[in-house]
Amino acid sequence: MKKTLSLIAAVLIMLPLMATGSFEASATDALPSLPFEFSADHSLKGATLRVAIRNPAARNVQILISLPEKRGVIIDVTLAGKQRAALVEGVELNTSYQFFVRFESNLATNSFIGHLTVVPDDTGKGLVVSISVDSHNSSLELNTLSVMNEVEPNNSWGQANQLFDNIEMQGTIHIGTDRDWYRVSFPQPGNVNFYLTGIPVGCDYDLYLYDTNGSTLLAWGERAENSDEWFMYRVEANKVYYVLIAPFQNSFSPQRYRFRTRNYTQTWFSQGFNEQGSQNWNRSNLTQLFFPNMVACSEFCGGNFKCRHTPFFTTAGFAPQPNQLSSGHMNEWGCVVTSYAMILRNLGAQTRAQQWDMRSDTTGSLMADPFTVTMGNINWPQTIFQNGRWEVPTYTSTSSPVLARHGNIADSFGRTAWRVDLSLLTPLQKAEHITHYLRRNPEGVLATFVSINGHRHTIVIAGSSYPLSYSYVPTVNPERQGIVALFASADIKDENLPVSNYLVTQGTAFDSHFLCWDPGTTQSSRGNGVPLNQTWSFANNFGGLDRLVTIRFVD
Repeated sequence: MKKTLSLIAAVLIMLPLMATGSFEASATDALPSLPFEFSADHSLKGATLRVAIRNPAARNVQILISLPEKRGVIIDVTLAGKQRAALVEGVELNTSYQFFVRFESNLATNSFIGHLTVVPDDTGKGLVVSISVDSHNSSLELNTLSVMNEVEPNNSWGQANQLFDNIEMQGTIHIGTDRDWYRVSFPQPGNVNFYLTGIPVGCDYDLYLYDTNGSTLLAWGERAENSDEWFMYRVEANKVYYVLIAPFQNSFSPQRYRFRTRNYTQTWFSQGFNEQGSQNWNRSNLTQLFFPNMVACSEFCGGNFKCRHTPFFTTAGFAPQPNQLSSGHMNEWGCVVTSYAMILRNLGAQTRAQQWDMRSDTTGSLMADPFTVTMGNINWPQTIFQNGRWEVPTYTSTSSPVLARHGNIADSFGRTAWRVDLSLLTPLQKAEHITHYLRRNPEGVLATFVSINGHRHTIVIAGSSYPLSYSYVPTVNPERQGIVALFASADIKDENLPVSNYLVTQGTAFDSHFLCWDPGTTQSSRGNGVPLNQTWSFANNFGGLDRLVTIRFVD
C-alpha cells in the first residue's frame, strides 16, 4: 500500500537533558562514539522516536528527519537552551528514514548524515533503532559539513531530491537532456548563498531558483562555460524552494558537480560594554590584560606610553589612572577585529592551530570572537600572569593590538582576506560592487568608511536589496592581503591610506539598500541589522566608503 505523509503525525515534544519519558525498556544500537542516540517505543500511531544529545556542551542543535523516497521533511527543529532531546510521533516500523543532526560545541561544529530504521527487537515486545552514519564533517572545499549524492530520477520538480542547508550535494548531468531538481527549506530566514562549482571542463551548467510552485523563477546564474554559478537570495523561514541545475546546449559529463546552499542569520558582536542586543562573548580577565612593552604610539596617546598602561577591555565603571587612556583598546579601536569576528563566526571558522584561551584556561580550535581575532591578528603571542595581572610581554608594536593586519587575521582562521579598493568609484558603482561581492560572500563583507576629517571606522554589510543584474561584472577585482611580520618600529596595520581621493557618500540614494551590523561602543543598538543610514557610523559622519574586505577559504 502506498504510504502517505499523513501517517506521520510530526508531533514534536522538547525534552530537557534528564528527561526519560517512557523509553526505559527500549533499545538502541546507536554507536557508543556518537554524541547522540536514538531510541523508540510503541505508540498508537506506529512508534515514537526519541533523539537525545549526549554532549552536554552542545548548543544550537538542529535535527532533521525525512523520508528520502518521498523527498519530505518530517521534522526540522532547533533545540534551544537546556533542551537536549526531541520526540517524533507516528514513525513507521521497518521504514528507512534519513536523519541529519548538527550542533556546535566549545571547540567545533559537528554534523552527521545517516539512515535509521525502527524494527521490533528479538522478543517482539520492544523496538530497536538501527542506524548507519553516511558522513561526518567530510567536505572542506566548499566549507560544508557533510556530503550527499544525487538520486535519479530527479528530472522534474515533483521528483526533486531533498537538500539540507550547508550540506554539499554531488551529482552528474549524465545526458544532454538531464535536468537535476532539488528542494530545500530553511528553519530561519536569512541571506542564502546558492553555489554550484566543479562544473566539468567542456560543459556549461546553469543554476536556477524557483518558488514553492516550481515555476516562478526567483534568481539564477548563467555564466559562460564551466564558470562557477552562484547567487544570493533572501529566504523565508520554513518555505520550500526548488533548485534546478540544467546544461546549456545539452552539454554533459560523467564527472560530478558540487552544489550547496548556506543560510546566514548573522552573529553580531559589540566592541564596547553596552551590548544592547549584541551577541555576547566571553570577556573574563580581559579587564586585566595588558601589553606592557608596546612602543609609544603617536596616534592615540601622543607618544606618552599610555597605550601600554591601558587594559585590553574596560567596563562601564572603568576609572582610568593618569597614565591610562579613558577606555580599553577593544572599546576604542576594536571595530575591525569585531567585524572580522562576526564574519568568521558566520563562516563557522575556528583557529587553524590549537590555541590556549587565557579566559577559560582551555586549549583547542577556538571559535571566532573579538578576543580570539585580536590574538590571531598579533600571531598568538604568549600570555602570562605576572605583576598581579595578565600580560603579553612580547608584543612590542607601535600599534594597538586591535588594529588590523588583515592577512594575519584571516590566516589564523584558515582563510584568506581580499581587499576591494572602492575609493575612486562613484556612489552608484560602490552600490553595484557591494551587491556583487555580497552575492558571493553572504556571510558579510567588511566595509571601511572615512569621515571628512580622516577618521576611519569598519562595519559589516551583510545584506543588499539593490537591484543588480546577475550578469554584472565588477570593474575592481579583489587583491589578496598578505601575511606580515610584527616589526617593533613599523606601523603595519593597513589603515594608513591616503585620504585625498575619498568620495563622501553619506546621504546618497543607495544607503537604504544595505543592511549593516555596526560594532559601535555606547550606541550599539544602532548597529544591529539596520540600513546604512541608521547606523552609528552614519550618524557620526563616516560617510566615505573606502574599501571592502572579503574572506575566503584557503586557496
